[in-house]
Amino acid sequence: KEHMDKKFVEQLRTTGVMHVIAASGMNVTLFGGFLSATLVLFLRRQLALMLTIVGIFLYCLLASFEPPIVRATLMGSLTLIAQMVGRQYMAGYLLAIAGYIMLYISPYLLFDVGFQLSFLAVLGILWCHPYFRRVFAWLPEIFGIRDAASMTIAAQMLTLPIVISNFGSVSVVSPITNILIGPVAPMLMGAGMVFLL
Repeated sequence: KEHMDKKFVEQLRTTGVMHVIAASGMNVTLFGGFLSATLVLFLRRQLALMLTIVGIFLYCLLASFEPPIVRATLMGSLTLIAQMVGRQYMAGYLLAIAGYIMLYISPYLLFDVGFQLSFLAVLGILWCHPYFRRVFAWLPEIFGIRDAASMTIAAQMLTLPIVISNFGSVSVVSPITNILIGPVAPMLMGAGMVFLL
Protein backbone atom coordinates (compact mmCIF):
# COMPACT_ATOMS: atom_id res chain seq x y z
CA LYS A 1 0.00 0.00 0.00
CA GLU A 2 2.93 2.37 0.60
CA HIS A 3 3.66 2.67 -3.11
CA MET A 4 0.06 3.01 -4.24
CA ASP A 5 -1.29 6.26 -5.58
CA LYS A 6 -3.26 7.97 -2.78
CA LYS A 7 -6.05 8.87 -5.18
CA PHE A 8 -6.41 5.21 -6.18
CA VAL A 9 -6.51 4.08 -2.53
CA GLU A 10 -9.16 6.71 -1.80
CA GLN A 11 -11.23 5.50 -4.77
CA LEU A 12 -11.03 1.94 -3.44
CA ARG A 13 -12.18 3.15 -0.04
CA THR A 14 -15.01 5.26 -1.51
CA THR A 15 -16.37 2.39 -3.58
CA GLY A 16 -16.03 -0.08 -0.71
CA VAL A 17 -13.66 -2.50 -2.45
CA MET A 18 -10.50 -1.98 -0.39
CA HIS A 19 -10.80 -5.60 0.75
CA VAL A 20 -10.03 -6.80 -2.78
CA ILE A 21 -6.41 -5.61 -2.54
CA ALA A 22 -6.05 -6.38 1.18
CA ALA A 23 -4.86 -9.70 2.55
CA SER A 24 -8.10 -11.54 3.20
CA GLY A 25 -9.61 -14.93 3.81
CA MET A 26 -10.78 -15.01 0.21
CA ASN A 27 -7.14 -15.03 -0.91
CA VAL A 28 -6.41 -18.06 1.29
CA THR A 29 -9.51 -19.86 0.04
CA LEU A 30 -8.66 -19.25 -3.61
CA PHE A 31 -4.98 -20.11 -3.10
CA GLY A 32 -5.83 -23.31 -1.19
CA GLY A 33 -8.38 -24.35 -3.79
CA PHE A 34 -5.99 -23.69 -6.65
CA LEU A 35 -3.15 -25.51 -4.89
CA SER A 36 -5.17 -28.60 -3.99
CA ALA A 37 -6.77 -28.81 -7.46
CA THR A 38 -3.30 -28.64 -9.04
CA LEU A 39 -1.57 -31.05 -6.64
CA VAL A 40 -4.31 -33.67 -6.88
CA LEU A 41 -3.52 -33.99 -10.59
CA PHE A 42 -0.01 -35.26 -9.80
CA LEU A 43 -0.17 -36.78 -6.31
CA ARG A 44 -2.36 -39.04 -4.20
CA ARG A 45 -5.30 -37.13 -2.71
CA GLN A 46 -4.12 -37.46 0.92
CA LEU A 47 -0.64 -36.19 0.07
CA ALA A 48 -2.07 -33.37 -2.05
CA LEU A 49 -4.27 -32.24 0.87
CA MET A 50 -1.34 -32.39 3.34
CA LEU A 51 0.82 -30.31 0.99
CA THR A 52 -2.06 -27.85 0.54
CA ILE A 53 -2.16 -27.37 4.33
CA VAL A 54 1.58 -26.69 4.32
CA GLY A 55 1.10 -24.30 1.39
CA ILE A 56 -1.60 -22.22 3.06
CA PHE A 57 0.46 -22.02 6.28
CA LEU A 58 3.38 -20.71 4.18
CA TYR A 59 0.99 -18.21 2.58
CA CYS A 60 -0.09 -17.15 6.09
CA LEU A 61 3.56 -16.68 7.05
CA LEU A 62 4.21 -14.53 3.96
CA ALA A 63 1.12 -12.45 4.80
CA SER A 64 2.61 -11.66 8.25
CA PHE A 65 -0.09 -13.56 10.13
CA GLU A 66 -2.78 -10.94 9.54
CA PRO A 67 -5.90 -11.94 11.56
CA PRO A 68 -8.17 -12.55 8.51
CA ILE A 69 -5.48 -14.72 6.93
CA VAL A 70 -4.92 -16.69 10.16
CA ARG A 71 -8.68 -17.26 10.52
CA ALA A 72 -8.95 -18.53 6.96
CA THR A 73 -5.80 -20.64 7.32
CA LEU A 74 -7.15 -22.35 10.44
CA MET A 75 -10.59 -22.91 8.91
CA GLY A 76 -9.08 -24.16 5.64
CA SER A 77 -6.65 -26.49 7.40
CA LEU A 78 -9.38 -27.94 9.60
CA THR A 79 -11.56 -28.47 6.52
CA LEU A 80 -8.77 -30.29 4.72
CA ILE A 81 -7.99 -32.43 7.78
CA ALA A 82 -11.68 -33.37 8.01
CA GLN A 83 -11.57 -34.42 4.34
CA MET A 84 -8.39 -36.44 4.91
CA VAL A 85 -9.91 -38.45 7.76
CA GLY A 86 -13.30 -38.77 6.04
CA ARG A 87 -15.29 -36.68 8.50
CA GLN A 88 -18.02 -34.19 7.84
CA TYR A 89 -17.43 -30.64 8.90
CA MET A 90 -19.64 -27.65 9.59
CA ALA A 91 -18.29 -24.21 8.78
CA GLY A 92 -19.88 -22.67 11.89
CA TYR A 93 -17.93 -25.04 14.14
CA LEU A 94 -14.73 -24.37 12.22
CA LEU A 95 -15.24 -20.61 12.64
CA ALA A 96 -15.77 -21.06 16.40
CA ILE A 97 -12.69 -23.29 16.73
CA ALA A 98 -10.54 -20.84 14.71
CA GLY A 99 -11.75 -17.96 16.88
CA TYR A 100 -11.08 -19.89 20.08
CA ILE A 101 -7.53 -20.80 19.01
CA MET A 102 -6.73 -17.24 17.94
CA LEU A 103 -8.13 -15.66 21.10
CA TYR A 104 -6.45 -18.27 23.31
CA ILE A 105 -3.09 -17.35 21.79
CA SER A 106 -3.75 -13.60 21.74
CA PRO A 107 -6.84 -12.34 23.64
CA TYR A 108 -6.17 -8.77 22.47
CA LEU A 109 -7.21 -9.81 18.95
CA LEU A 110 -10.77 -9.32 20.15
CA PHE A 111 -10.13 -5.57 19.78
CA ASP A 112 -8.45 -5.85 16.35
CA VAL A 113 -10.64 -4.41 13.57
CA GLY A 114 -9.37 -6.94 11.02
CA PHE A 115 -10.27 -9.82 13.34
CA GLN A 116 -13.73 -8.37 14.00
CA LEU A 117 -14.49 -7.70 10.33
CA SER A 118 -13.23 -11.11 9.22
CA PHE A 119 -15.26 -13.06 11.75
CA LEU A 120 -18.43 -11.02 11.34
CA ALA A 121 -18.26 -11.21 7.54
CA VAL A 122 -17.92 -15.01 7.63
CA LEU A 123 -20.62 -15.27 10.27
CA GLY A 124 -22.91 -13.13 8.12
CA ILE A 125 -22.28 -15.36 5.12
CA LEU A 126 -22.89 -18.54 7.14
CA TRP A 127 -26.08 -17.32 8.83
CA CYS A 128 -27.66 -14.91 6.37
CA HIS A 129 -26.50 -16.07 2.92
CA PRO A 130 -29.15 -18.81 2.59
CA TYR A 131 -31.90 -16.31 3.49
CA PHE A 132 -30.64 -13.62 1.09
CA ARG A 133 -30.23 -16.23 -1.64
CA ARG A 134 -34.00 -16.73 -1.49
CA VAL A 135 -34.56 -12.95 -1.40
CA PHE A 136 -32.43 -12.53 -4.54
CA ALA A 137 -34.03 -15.50 -6.34
CA TRP A 138 -35.24 -13.06 -9.01
CA LEU A 139 -31.66 -12.32 -10.06
CA PRO A 140 -30.20 -14.38 -12.91
CA GLU A 141 -27.74 -17.14 -12.04
CA ILE A 142 -25.45 -15.87 -14.82
CA PHE A 143 -21.81 -15.43 -13.67
CA GLY A 144 -22.82 -16.15 -10.07
CA ILE A 145 -24.59 -12.79 -9.65
CA ARG A 146 -27.20 -14.24 -7.29
CA ASP A 147 -24.58 -15.73 -4.95
CA ALA A 148 -22.46 -12.58 -5.13
CA ALA A 149 -25.46 -10.42 -4.18
CA SER A 150 -26.58 -12.61 -1.29
CA MET A 151 -23.07 -13.06 0.13
CA THR A 152 -22.25 -9.36 -0.23
CA ILE A 153 -25.38 -8.20 1.59
CA ALA A 154 -25.00 -10.90 4.26
CA ALA A 155 -21.37 -9.98 4.98
CA GLN A 156 -21.95 -6.23 4.88
CA MET A 157 -25.00 -6.42 7.12
CA LEU A 158 -23.06 -7.94 10.01
CA THR A 159 -19.92 -5.82 9.51
CA LEU A 160 -21.82 -2.53 9.22
CA PRO A 161 -21.58 -1.54 12.92
CA ILE A 162 -17.79 -2.15 12.95
CA VAL A 163 -17.31 -0.20 9.72
CA ILE A 164 -19.32 2.77 10.99
CA SER A 165 -17.69 2.86 14.44
CA ASN A 166 -14.13 2.52 13.11
CA PHE A 167 -14.21 4.38 9.81
CA GLY A 168 -17.05 6.84 10.39
CA SER A 169 -18.64 6.36 6.98
CA VAL A 170 -20.22 3.75 4.76
CA SER A 171 -19.97 3.54 1.00
CA VAL A 172 -23.44 3.69 -0.55
CA VAL A 173 -22.21 2.07 -3.77
CA SER A 174 -20.31 -0.68 -1.94
CA PRO A 175 -23.01 -3.37 -2.32
CA ILE A 176 -23.23 -2.77 -6.08
CA THR A 177 -19.46 -2.70 -6.66
CA ASN A 178 -18.97 -5.83 -4.56
CA ILE A 179 -21.74 -7.68 -6.39
CA LEU A 180 -20.06 -6.84 -9.70
CA ILE A 181 -16.55 -7.68 -8.47
CA GLY A 182 -17.56 -10.88 -6.63
CA PRO A 183 -17.72 -13.23 -9.62
CA VAL A 184 -14.67 -11.68 -11.34
CA ALA A 185 -12.19 -11.57 -8.42
CA PRO A 186 -11.65 -15.37 -8.18
CA MET A 187 -11.06 -15.60 -11.94
CA LEU A 188 -8.50 -12.79 -11.83
CA MET A 189 -6.70 -14.27 -8.84
CA GLY A 190 -6.69 -17.72 -10.46
CA ALA A 191 -5.30 -16.24 -13.68
CA GLY A 192 -2.64 -14.44 -11.62
CA MET A 193 -1.60 -17.72 -9.98
CA VAL A 194 -1.37 -19.47 -13.33
CA PHE A 195 0.69 -16.57 -14.66
CA LEU A 196 3.04 -16.72 -11.66
CA LEU A 197 3.58 -20.45 -12.18
